[in-house]
Amino acid sequence: MECSSDEWSEPKDTDIGDYAKKAYMDMKSGKLVVRFGTDRFTCPFCPRKKKQEYRYSGLLAHAISQSSYHAAKVKANHQALVNHLETDHADAATSSSMPVRHKLMLL
Repeated sequence: MECSSDEWSEPKDTDIGDYAKKAYMDMKSGKLVVRFGTDRFTCPFCPRKKKQEYRYSGLLAHAISQSSYHAAKVKANHQALVNHLETDHADAATSSSMPVRHKLMLL
């Protein structure tokens, strides 16, 4: 199932960084809500997805997998979500010396 956001038109591959930056700022400002409480998260870009609630590692895995899609908008939004989770919600990550993102890449 592909995630989408009706807010933007489809960016070109060269514009992904700009769209990711805008999505990141929308999450950081609270315009797009990602976290509910201390350990519950949701993907603001996949509102119609059956699974709406995640733990940190589950949402990070979702965002990483979605950022590999070929659709530029999906890629930009989910790359921004990965950045937002790792930067602004690192307190929710598992207490390990290796970040969850790197563990997932090793699997």
